[in-house]
Amino acid sequence: MLEVLLSPFRFVCHFIQCIFLFLGERKQPIEEVNEFCDYFQNLQTPSNELFERCTYGQLMSAIRKDPQYVVLYFNDLSDQHSLQFSKFVSIFISNFFSLARWLMTSGALMSKLMKYMDDNEGFLYQAKMDRMEQLSNQSIREQQDNEYLQSLKERLKKEREQEKRRMEEERLEKHRSRTDLREMLRTKLMDEPDADSAAECTRCLIRLPNGLRLDRRFHMDSPLEQLYIFLMLHESSPNEFRINTNYPRREIPPPKFLSTNQVEGSISSSPSGSSGGNDVDDGGCGMTFRQFGFNKTEALFVLDLEA
Repeated sequence: MLEVLLSPFRFVCHFIQCIFLFLGERKQPIEEVNEFCDYFQNLQTPSNELFERCTYGQLMSAIRKDPQYVVLYFNDLSDQHSLQFSKFVSIFISNFFSLARWLMTSGALMSKLMKYMDDNEGFLYQAKMDRMEQLSNQSIREQQDNEYLQSLKERLKKEREQEKRRMEEERLEKHRSRTDLREMLRTKLMDEPDADSAAECTRCLIRLPNGLRLDRRFHMDSPLEQLYIFLMLHESSPNEFRINTNYPRREIPPPKFLSTNQVEGSISSSPSGSSGGNDVDDGGCGMTFRQFGFNKTEALFVLDLEA
């Protein structure tokens, strides 16, 4: 209980002491090192010097020139546990030096150690060779794995480049086909009916994927493919698309030339009002606006299949 009550007082005193030490005259680092070494040596004097009397910067410079093992020990003279640990380390090092001197001066023990080393020299050599072979095999396996991974990366990179070139060639070929198809379709698009014949026409309000709105009239007895031709020739129209009505929502069947890229034999050259009934040719490709059920005004949406 008393220790708990005194802890804040000790903290305040230690804080004030640190302030005075900081504001007062400071010692050189080497002087502090010498004082600590002298204090530590006086706890129990061993026969060998325990400390390297230099600053931390000098010690690091010496290690860079001559690499060796160094034990860094941080001590606080104001801590009772630190003082007890210092005494323990001092006694341990002193006993260690005594044991080392006895082992070095014991001829019988050294003879036994040398005999054991000679007797097991073959086993030690064999173990060393096995270890070297193991390390060599491990290095070879790592090298083979690295070469395999490198070759795999190169192969995958080459395959990606080939796939990229193939897709680019397909895109260019499709673009050329669409361009040729548009050029052929220019002569197949029927003229827009006059406003005087509005009774026999349907007005299509078309919205493209980019938000552009188009307004175009078609004769009710014209084939539905005229709607696709009109959009194919528009510069803002996508390459691959489908057309849906607003209400009821239905997809207008695409003409055959969109899949074959051939115009001849795929487009009706004149209005098919003389066909009479509701016959559907080629899945609806030969159907007219009237047969499909277009009203006087129809809202249409263009869907981009490549999006």
